[in-house]
This record gives sequence, C-alpha cells and structure tokens, in this order.
Amino acid sequence: MINILFIINDCSFSRAREAIDMILGVSAFNENIAILFLGSSVRLISNRDFKPNYAGERDFIKSMNLFNLYEINKIYYELDSISSMQSDFELSNKIEAKPLTHQEILTLFNESKHRVML
Repeated sequence: MINILFIINDCSFSRAREAIDMILGVSAFNENIAILFLGSSVRLISNRDFKPNYAGERDFIKSMNLFNLYEINKIYYELDSISSMQSDFELSNKIEAKPLTHQEILTLFNESKHRVML
C-alpha cells in the first residue's frame, strides 16, 4: 500500500518547484511515496528543453534526479495527457515513469492511504 500519493497537475514553474520540494522533504520521513503527473504536468518529466531558470526560477528540474536517491520509484503519468501534446513527446531518460490509464489511476487512488493534490 502507498502511504502518500502526490498528484501534480500543474506545470507552472512556481507550483511545480514547490511540489518537488515538498515531495523530497516528505520522502525523508516517509516510505512508500508515489507521484502521479496529470495533465500539463507531464511536461515536467519529458525530454523537452524545460528551463525554469529562463523565467527567473531555480532549476528545480534537476532536483527530480534525486527521486532515486530518496527511494521514490513509484512515478506515474496519465497516458491520456500525452495525447493532447505534440507527437514528439518523449519521457526523460533520467526518470522512470509508468503510464496509467484512467482505470489504473482509480486503482492507484484506492490503494493510497493519503492523497496530496499539488
């Protein structure tokens, strides 16, 4: 069973940075954490040239490389989210994420003790 499921559904730089910081902070004290990227937030785990520092934000994308170090290995994304994106979508080779259908997302929700929408 997953203790905490973090759901990220916004890819704006400030919201995404706060979400990644929170996940890393909470993961230091909790086991069995999962992350689900929905909607536009799937862009955060793509191979696109995503540069928060161009908008004056800290480059928090590099922080996502720490997921393995913090033993966050249950990373998922909504399969339907990429269908609305351009056809050149490709997951980052630094983050292993599994695509989920709507039915699988519902199962993931039901298997989680706590859900945090970010």
